[in-house]
Amino acid sequence: MTEAEWNRCEDPQKMLAFLQTTGRATDRKVWLFACACTRLILQLQDSEPDRRCVETAEKLADGLATEEDLWEADQGLLWDIRWYRTWWPWNSAGRAVDCWRDEVYSNPQRSAAELLPLLGDIFGPIPFRFVTIDPSLLLWNEGLAVRLAQVADDDRLLPAGHLDPDRLAVLADALEEAGCADAELLAHLRSPGPHVRGCFALDAVLGKS
Repeated sequence: MTEAEWNRCEDPQKMLAFLQTTGRATDRKVWLFACACTRLILQLQDSEPDRRCVETAEKLADGLATEEDLWEADQGLLWDIRWYRTWWPWNSAGRAVDCWRDEVYSNPQRSAAELLPLLGDIFGPIPFRFVTIDPSLLLWNEGLAVRLAQVADDDRLLPAGHLDPDRLAVLADALEEAGCADAELLAHLRSPGPHVRGCFALDAVLGKS
């Protein structure tokens, strides 16, 4: 699959298969994609226990989940704690896509294509080229960009779990003022989204992969 084919593809499972067979995605990214898909499902199924489970899975992706978090997640219905402890992100991602397709069948107003922006936000151009930021830009103005990025990552819009596009736009302005010339990265931060945890542009600032 070329980058042009990736950008045109409308089959999330095919895109996941490409990432897996080529080794062009980290477990963390795939896990967060599974979480983003599940949050989309939970918009239709208002379940607080399941929502707590997804929040725990997101914490686990960054190594922040406590034993208490994991115990509480075990009380949920949608996520089985075994998925956390054995860390099978690819299985979880495929399962989440299948669950969303089931939702589409029962909700004709929804579309499988709604998963594509999530793939684009989390992976962006990463399957084909690295996205990096000059470390000197991250030191500008006492590390302002990194601080803005961390706030954006921490203070998401709940219950959807989306990143605040206004905060990301402010981050883009700070990066540009610091000297960032990556037009694609800046444009992505300024786009309406949706942006979720694992956003490739935000991760580039935070040094996550």
